[in-house]
Amino acid sequence: MTISSPANIADPYRDLLTGVSTARRKGIVALLSRGYYAGWRPTRDELARLIASPNNDGIRQQIAVHELRNELRQRGSADDREQEAR
Repeated sequence: MTISSPANIADPYRDLLTGVSTARRKGIVALLSRGYYAGWRPTRDELARLIASPNNDGIRQQIAVHELRNELRQRGSADDREQEAR
Protein backbone atom coordinates (compact mmCIF):
# COMPACT_ATOMS: atom_id res chain seq x y z
CA MET A 1 0.00 0.00 0.00
CA THR A 2 1.41 3.39 -1.01
CA ILE A 3 0.71 6.42 1.15
CA SER A 4 0.79 9.66 -0.75
CA SER A 5 1.14 13.10 0.73
CA PRO A 6 -1.84 15.46 0.55
CA ALA A 7 -2.18 17.80 -2.40
CA ASN A 8 -0.09 20.93 -2.07
CA ILE A 9 -0.25 24.34 -3.74
CA ALA A 10 3.35 23.81 -4.86
CA ASP A 11 2.67 20.49 -6.63
CA PRO A 12 2.64 22.04 -10.14
CA TYR A 13 6.12 23.39 -9.41
CA ARG A 14 7.56 20.18 -7.94
CA ASP A 15 10.32 20.03 -10.56
CA LEU A 16 11.41 23.60 -9.77
CA LEU A 17 11.63 22.78 -6.06
CA THR A 18 13.88 19.74 -6.51
CA GLY A 19 17.01 20.24 -4.45
CA VAL A 20 15.57 23.08 -2.36
CA SER A 21 15.99 22.67 1.39
CA THR A 22 12.94 21.67 3.39
CA ALA A 23 12.87 25.01 5.23
CA ARG A 24 13.09 27.01 1.98
CA ARG A 25 10.42 24.83 0.37
CA LYS A 26 8.07 25.42 3.30
CA GLY A 27 8.73 29.16 3.02
CA ILE A 28 7.92 29.13 -0.69
CA VAL A 29 4.75 27.10 -0.06
CA ALA A 30 3.73 29.67 2.58
CA LEU A 31 4.31 32.52 0.12
CA LEU A 32 2.32 30.70 -2.58
CA SER A 33 -0.54 30.12 -0.15
CA ARG A 34 -0.62 33.70 1.10
CA GLY A 35 -0.29 34.99 -2.45
CA TYR A 36 -3.08 32.75 -3.69
CA TYR A 37 -5.58 34.32 -1.30
CA ALA A 38 -4.31 37.76 -2.30
CA GLY A 39 -4.94 36.98 -5.98
CA TRP A 40 -1.29 36.33 -6.90
CA ARG A 41 -0.81 33.51 -9.41
CA PRO A 42 2.88 33.31 -10.31
CA THR A 43 4.07 32.06 -13.67
CA ARG A 44 6.67 29.30 -13.75
CA ASP A 45 9.29 31.94 -14.61
CA GLU A 46 8.30 34.07 -11.62
CA LEU A 47 8.51 31.09 -9.32
CA ALA A 48 11.87 30.02 -10.76
CA ARG A 49 13.20 33.54 -10.06
CA LEU A 50 11.77 33.35 -6.54
CA ILE A 51 13.50 30.05 -5.90
CA ALA A 52 16.79 31.37 -7.28
CA SER A 53 16.54 34.58 -5.25
CA PRO A 54 18.42 34.71 -1.94
CA ASN A 55 15.52 36.62 -0.37
CA ASN A 56 11.83 36.97 -1.15
CA ASP A 57 11.40 40.72 -0.72
CA GLY A 58 10.23 41.36 -4.29
CA ILE A 59 7.68 38.58 -4.08
CA ARG A 60 6.44 39.80 -0.70
CA GLN A 61 5.95 43.26 -2.21
CA GLN A 62 3.95 41.79 -5.10
CA ILE A 63 1.75 39.87 -2.69
CA ALA A 64 1.26 42.99 -0.53
CA VAL A 65 0.08 44.89 -3.63
CA HIS A 66 -2.40 42.10 -4.46
CA GLU A 67 -3.64 42.09 -0.84
CA LEU A 68 -4.15 45.86 -0.91
CA ARG A 69 -6.02 45.68 -4.22
CA ASN A 70 -8.31 42.97 -2.85
CA GLU A 71 -8.95 44.96 0.32
CA LEU A 72 -9.81 48.10 -1.68
CA ARG A 73 -12.07 46.07 -3.96
CA GLN A 74 -13.87 44.59 -0.97
CA ARG A 75 -14.26 48.02 0.62
CA GLY A 76 -15.63 49.37 -2.64
CA SER A 77 -18.16 46.54 -2.80
CA ALA A 78 -19.19 47.17 0.81
CA ASP A 79 -19.53 50.90 0.12
CA ASP A 80 -21.64 50.17 -2.97
CA ARG A 81 -23.95 47.88 -0.97
CA GLU A 82 -24.24 50.50 1.78
CA GLN A 83 -25.22 53.21 -0.71
CA GLU A 84 -27.76 50.91 -2.38
CA ALA A 85 -29.35 50.28 1.01
CA ARG A 86 -29.92 54.01 1.51
